[in-house]
Amino acid sequence: MLVLGLLPLVLAQEPVDQIALLQAEATSQGLAIRFSDRLYAETQVYRRALGSGVKWEDAERVADLGQESRWFDANISVGERWEYFVVRNQTVKGFVAGGIEADLLDEPGKIALVVEEGVGAELQPELQQLTYDLVAEGWSVVQFSVAQTDSVVDVKALLQGEADLEAALLIGHVPVPYSGVIAPDGHSDHYGAWPADTYYGDLSNQWTDETQSNTSAVRSQNHNIPGDGKFDQNNIPSDVDLQIGRVDMFDLPAFEETEAQLLQRYFAQNHAWRTGQVSAIPAAVIDDNFGVYAPGSYSAWLLSPVVGRDNLEEGDFWETLGVSPYLFGFGSGAGSYTRCDGVGKTQDFADEVLQGVFLMLFGSYFGDFDSTDNFLRAAIAGEGNALSVVWGGRPVHRHHALGIGETIGYAVRDTQNASEMMVNNYYTRKVHVALLGDPTLRAFPLRPVTEVTAESEGPQGQVVLRWNASEDSEVLGVHVYRSDSEVGPFARVSAAIVEENTFSDRVESEGDWWWMIRAIKLQETASGSFYNPSAGVTVGLEVVFEAVDSAAGDSGGGTEDTGVVETTDSSGCACASQAPHQPKGLWVFLGLVGLIHRRRT
Repeated sequence: MLVLGLLPLVLAQEPVDQIALLQAEATSQGLAIRFSDRLYAETQVYRRALGSGVKWEDAERVADLGQESRWFDANISVGERWEYFVVRNQTVKGFVAGGIEADLLDEPGKIALVVEEGVGAELQPELQQLTYDLVAEGWSVVQFSVAQTDSVVDVKALLQGEADLEAALLIGHVPVPYSGVIAPDGHSDHYGAWPADTYYGDLSNQWTDETQSNTSAVRSQNHNIPGDGKFDQNNIPSDVDLQIGRVDMFDLPAFEETEAQLLQRYFAQNHAWRTGQVSAIPAAVIDDNFGVYAPGSYSAWLLSPVVGRDNLEEGDFWETLGVSPYLFGFGSGAGSYTRCDGVGKTQDFADEVLQGVFLMLFGSYFGDFDSTDNFLRAAIAGEGNALSVVWGGRPVHRHHALGIGETIGYAVRDTQNASEMMVNNYYTRKVHVALLGDPTLRAFPLRPVTEVTAESEGPQGQVVLRWNASEDSEVLGVHVYRSDSEVGPFARVSAAIVEENTFSDRVESEGDWWWMIRAIKLQETASGSFYNPSAGVTVGLEVVFEAVDSAAGDSGGGTEDTGVVETTDSSGCACASQAPHQPKGLWVFLGLVGLIHRRRT
């Protein structure tokens, strides 16, 4: 049986005993941070601004405690996001990202969609919908087309040449970088270069192909010699800059569907999740078949700030997630490229419906994801709700920022750049740490508003917007955004949350204008509270400052004909349907004009 390489046993009876099981609550006294109820002689609490880039060794120590199981941070203002690192008895650790009514994150930045040209043509509807969805969440989108035969250096150059990128999503079998001579799973026959999408995420030019020389691995893909296009680095040479994710359904013969069909299904499930058509129980199932032998489940126990420590359940992976739509699922066991003992095999993902959304899987060999019928890639290829997966054991993954509204890509980038170690955790900052899935996904999507309309009111640029409220509970209202392009960028025009289902706006010039409506909820989680936006729904209108003479034969009709464009997609699509007069915008996207930067080879 193939098993992970041996590690020294820890003194604790179970991996959970090494986690502080943090969670936070927004209170009138400040942010209340709770620890596990076990008694420890000493506890230190460190704090840094979330996303500050400050290393934990340089962070402020804000508390030295004894056996307390709760601490209040009274030095926190409404709207702020802070991150805490707790160390108990020097070895028991945990993280939480918390806030009290933390500010809205509605302008996440720019993302590049890097599409392998072999599947790009078949994915045009899905790419168009994905672009709509990303714009509806505040992203600016660019797209590149690449070939499987392109060099990874040329693919990275596309990302380096695009200013102000925050994220990149690799779609299809985009060339896979390899780097290092490592064996994170502890096997001598798997010692060599591993897939390293961190190469794309690190925009520096510090990667070399000059020194490593090792051909001991069974698979030639893991061989690494100077000048072979595989890089020398075992560790990322500088911090990863981009939230980087890969959706790659290449070479999965266990599935009856083609590569393109698997991608189409993934992006249909992706759209359903981010528009609130699918809901998940805020809980995690932990199926740990290693225990203290090769502890990997630290990654799962660290989810307490996202789902709450009472919602971390030990149980069978498939028996739970085959029935219940849990937000997280963790499974570990001795493995091969196509199986994880005690959890399942690649064929299970092809045959069954999996309800878990964000997955962590850990075992031998399959962390090297660029292999036939790879167990890790198969996890998000099947029918159901699964949208992301990580090899969640070496190093320990830190997904806690999801609890305060950040994306899965943010969390994985944090893991890639982390330098402090958990007990018995190693392989921090190694090149192999990867996200399979869309990096822009968030843990708590809302259902958007529906039936948005825009109508001119008066001759001087006044516009009235109307909509039906989101069906989500406890929604406070909406924010309204405006752009002169359907693909944005959209700027917020509502000074405060709009509680009514109507809004009056005024534009300064004639022409085609677009508005986007986003529902807003004060989301309370095990990390505190934050203002959570839904995906936006857009509507367009041609604005004229003087009444149109209907006798002039204008093809758009009078003002009563040209003024209104309605969204009619009952599925929750964040796009506008074509009306008698449709402003110029994303319909041009059908020709990929003005949005896509295409590399021709």
